[in-house]
Amino acid sequence: MSIVLLVAAASCSSPTGPSGSAPVITAITPSAGTTLGGTAITISGTNFATGATVMLGGAPATNVAVTSSTTMTATTSQRASGIVDVMVTVGGRAGTLPGAFTYAAPQQVVNTPPTIASLTARGLRSNEPPQFADLGEEIDVVASVQDAETPVSQLTYEWTSTVGGTFTGSGGAVKWRAPQTAITPLNVTLTLTVIERYTAFDGNGLPVTSENRVNKSTVLSLHDSIAEVGRMARQFLFDFSDSNITDVSYIMRNFTDATPFCADQTAQETSQVIHNRKTFRITSSSVGLADVTVAFGSRCPVYDSPADACAQVPVDWVSVILADGSHEHARGTDQVTAIYLSDQRRWGLCDSSFSGDHEDSAGVHRFIPYARGPYPLLPPLLHK
Repeated sequence: MSIVLLVAAASCSSPTGPSGSAPVITAITPSAGTTLGGTAITISGTNFATGATVMLGGAPATNVAVTSSTTMTATTSQRASGIVDVMVTVGGRAGTLPGAFTYAAPQQVVNTPPTIASLTARGLRSNEPPQFADLGEEIDVVASVQDAETPVSQLTYEWTSTVGGTFTGSGGAVKWRAPQTAITPLNVTLTLTVIERYTAFDGNGLPVTSENRVNKSTVLSLHDSIAEVGRMARQFLFDFSDSNITDVSYIMRNFTDATPFCADQTAQETSQVIHNRKTFRITSSSVGLADVTVAFGSRCPVYDSPADACAQVPVDWVSVILADGSHEHARGTDQVTAIYLSDQRRWGLCDSSFSGDHEDSAGVHRFIPYARGPYPLLPPLLHK
C-alpha cells in the first residue's frame, strides 16, 4: 500500500520544477498597460514552474512569481507602444500567446513654461536709484519666478551680463558685481534664463526629457560716477575760464533744470556767465583735479545744497575788468554739485559756488566764503 501511494505522488506536477511539457498561456489580465511599464499582470495557463521567465514583445518582465502550475504574476517593463506577444519560458521550453498584451502611450500632459513676473536690479547704498551701478559695485538682482508644475527651487537659473562682471548666489535672487573697468556711461543688460526640465513622451510613448526655456532682461546704467561728475565739473570750469568761448549755452551744456532747485541755480549760473562775458576777460587760469564724493539724496556743504554728488575743484583766475582795465585775482575752491537723472540715465550739474581769496588791483585781499549773490569785482562764477 505504501509503495502505491509514493508512485501516485511522484506522478503529480509541481510549481517547483518543470514538467515534461512546454508551458501554455491561455490569458493575460489585464491585457493592456502603459508604455512606461509597471503594470502588474496575472498570466493563466498550464505547465508553469519556478524559474519561469516572461517576455512581452521582447521586453523582459520583472517580479516574476509562479503561484501554481496554472498561475503566475509579473510586472511589465518599459516598451514602445503596440500590440505584442507574451511568451513564458520554463526549463528551456517556451509557450507564446500572440497579440496578448497592448502597450499604450500615456496621454501627453501640457507643461506650461515658467513665468518671470519681474526682474529688478538695485544697489545697496542709501537712496541709490534703481537700475544703476558704479564700476566695481555689487548690487542685488532679484527675479520673481512662478511655475504651475515644478517648484521654483527645482528650476535651473542662468544669469548673464553684456559686459561680464560676476554673479554670486543661486536661484532667482543673486548679486552682480560690475566690472572694474569700462567706458561709461554704458547701458548694461542683465538676463535671466529659467529652465524647466520635465518628462514627456516620444512617438513610441517612451519617456524623454524635455525642457521649457524662458528669459527676461533688465537694463541698468553703468557709471564711473566720480570720474563722470569730476569730468563735467572741470569741463564747465575750463570752458568758463576761456573768455574766447562766448556761447553761454555751450558752457552750460551739462547743467540740468530737472528739479526746482537745479532749475533755479542753473538759471542763476547762466545769468552770471553772461554777466562775466560782458564785464570781465579772464587772462590766466588754472583748474585742478576734482575731489568728488557721491552720496545719493544728501546735501553738499554749500548753503546746504541738495545733491547726489559734490565736486571740490581748486581754481585760480586772473581777470581784467573791461570797464577800467584793472585786474582781479581769485584763487580757492569751486564746488560743483550734481544730481543723477534716472530717466535720462546720466549725471547733470546743478550748482556752482566759490570759496577762497580775492585780491584786487590795489592788493587788497578778501576771503570769500562759499558765496552766492552779486560780487561786482569778482568773476560772476564766484558769486554763487
